[in-house]
Amino acid sequence: MRPGSPVLAQSRRAPASDVDLAFYRLWRGTKGVIALECAFGGALDASVLASAVELLLDDQPIVGSRLVPEPHDPHWLPVRGSERAVLTVVDSGLEFERMRCVGVDAAAGPQIALVLWRRAQGDRLLLKVTHVLGDGVSLQLLAGRLASLYSSLAEDPDHRPNGGLADARDPRALLNEISRLRRLRAILDFAWFMAPRLLPRPTHRLAVPDGPAGPRVAVVRRLAAPSLSAVARYGKERGATVNDVFLTAAYRALAAEGWDGTSALRIPITVDVRRWCLAPDRRETIGNVSAFEYPFLIRRLGGSFDETLARVVTLTQRRKKSGPGLAIGLISLRMSARRLAKGAVRPEAGSDVRRRRGRVLLTFSNEGLLDKSSLRFGAEAPSEACILPPFVVLPTLHVCLSGYDGALTLAAITSENGEAHVARFLDALLHELPLELGLVTA
Repeated sequence: MRPGSPVLAQSRRAPASDVDLAFYRLWRGTKGVIALECAFGGALDASVLASAVELLLDDQPIVGSRLVPEPHDPHWLPVRGSERAVLTVVDSGLEFERMRCVGVDAAAGPQIALVLWRRAQGDRLLLKVTHVLGDGVSLQLLAGRLASLYSSLAEDPDHRPNGGLADARDPRALLNEISRLRRLRAILDFAWFMAPRLLPRPTHRLAVPDGPAGPRVAVVRRLAAPSLSAVARYGKERGATVNDVFLTAAYRALAAEGWDGTSALRIPITVDVRRWCLAPDRRETIGNVSAFEYPFLIRRLGGSFDETLARVVTLTQRRKKSGPGLAIGLISLRMSARRLAKGAVRPEAGSDVRRRRGRVLLTFSNEGLLDKSSLRFGAEAPSEACILPPFVVLPTLHVCLSGYDGALTLAAITSENGEAHVARFLDALLHELPLELGLVTA
């Protein structure tokens, strides 16, 4: 029997890893989700979409399960009946906007939620995935799988899938597939890289409120096509990636908010460990297989954009040589194991954990270019698509970059009292780009 079969999904529970527990503990307070939002020129069939979701929950058993975070026996328990109804259809922009920012409790039901907004000018679809289940790559893999199931059902209502995505999802087991020598080298290279970047201890922070107030809001800035090719061309001429260019702009926008030159400029960025460190057959793993990298400029900003870019490129290229994210992934797993050994597995509010431990309060992720062909739902391909990051509690801010069909989107989810501050920062970031790009606010 295939491990991902519906029969097995309904008859057995699956063990949860310590990484699942760690992410649940981190995000329990905010019910953290990562979301994909798509705008279509036409209408989707809600009944076909609902059937496709049912097949996805069967095809990927963990997706259709709830986490039972018992300290000595954590596991995933399949959800049945009405609790599997994860599709909500709305006809109001205000309702869609509200649902955009609502989290999903990983311990209460399935690990996904969908919102379909029926509009005369074309539907909008929101797919949310708990951060306990997986990262941004996982979201894109599941979205592609859902679109494929929808397309197949639209042609054949009796369609049943014969295989899902990769079953292995425990980062510890996946990283253990990497040789000991490579893991050791990654740790030593990271320690050597970070040693001169630990001082000064104070980190320059954004001017945002010290805590949340009001409802959650999405702050989105979209650069219309062909902005992606323009940024890529500018970077290529200077030996830089799109990620390097936007990270440079983020550093300069951060410094513009009152940096006195004495505190450190630090912006951690997420990287996909699958891409850099795992075998090709692990590239479709649903799980949290991403980690942070620390290309910290400290006090070396540079006078011009190109000077800052050159320094960012030097840092990121150095880290690419030793497997981006591998060292932090290994360190995080060791810390997680120690906390579990001490019995520190009781859930805590994610907001408290993030605020107490985070000296660096601005983080950045680049979810890359969304595959247009994999997001086609039957005859409908999105005219626009972007990734929305998890909500984090002020004064923390996480900014997410994603690209689709030549356009680029920057997004953050914050609370109402931080909306103006975050919008100002995103606008300043885009203003730092040495390009003439068409900005669209959303």
